[in-house]
Amino acid sequence: MLLPAWIPNAPPPLRILAQIVRPLQQASLELSPAPCGFSAVEDVDGSLNYQGPNLLCKRLGFAKVQVLGVRHGQAQSNAQSEALGQPLLYGQSESPLTDKGRQQARECSLKLYDQLGGSQWLSEALDDPSRLPVLVSSDVTRAQDTAFIMKAGLAEEAEKLRGAEGRSIIEDQLQVISDARLRETHFGRFETRPLAELQSAYPDFVSHWRPSEGMGTDFRHRFPAGESRADVMKRVGNFLDGCCLRFPGKTVIMVSHGETLLSTRALLGKAPVQEGKVAAETGAIPNATPFWLVQDRLPAYESCPHDLD
Repeated sequence: MLLPAWIPNAPPPLRILAQIVRPLQQASLELSPAPCGFSAVEDVDGSLNYQGPNLLCKRLGFAKVQVLGVRHGQAQSNAQSEALGQPLLYGQSESPLTDKGRQQARECSLKLYDQLGGSQWLSEALDDPSRLPVLVSSDVTRAQDTAFIMKAGLAEEAEKLRGAEGRSIIEDQLQVISDARLRETHFGRFETRPLAELQSAYPDFVSHWRPSEGMGTDFRHRFPAGESRADVMKRVGNFLDGCCLRFPGKTVIMVSHGETLLSTRALLGKAPVQEGKVAAETGAIPNATPFWLVQDRLPAYESCPHDLD
């Protein structure tokens, strides 16, 4: 079932893509402030550093909230990027799942099933539905569809264990919530455009945001009429903070997007630091693969925790 979600002042993403006009080259981009828990290092590269133990992580731990991240399955924009040989900047613009992306989402439900504890966990959760996780997805269609396909996969596993009754429990009790705070970065006037156009207009920015080699450092410069990584960290932090009150003791499956999940890793202190600067792990998150963002405890039948290699 789809529950009401937090809705921003901004309108939902358009279902029909508009043509984006290539912006004129500009000398500089707007800087966003450093997120809570971070300090600005240099303006020229938009870099940040950690200020100390993360208060958000402490709150999540105190509330016993665990968080698994999942990037949506392959979307048409991902396939087009592969064919083009460079990323297309589909942030909050719509791009539906491909057949491969739907298959990836089905396979992800099995990975999630194993990660949560397999048949032993599911049997206990069917007896006590409060043990079920919560699926929260970005309100962009490719993430929403991935979440519902994952739910359907878990319902199939429940049917294998308990027949129609087991499927009914998952269909009725496993929450799927849409939340705009989990959207991809808004790339502003570069929405749907290839990375090469951004590089042509703002070469210095790209050299720090997504360098051809190594890791990026730029968290603070905003895309023209769009967001920075720091802006994304702020809205995701607001979402996770709310989970402490809304879902105490729960595992939250956060179905989102590549850049958003990378910014979330940085927010939670999981990104590497190089020469005193937090490093953005560009391109590190595969489609439809669950990994731990917050894990304070393992199930009794614990398996090796999943994380990014």
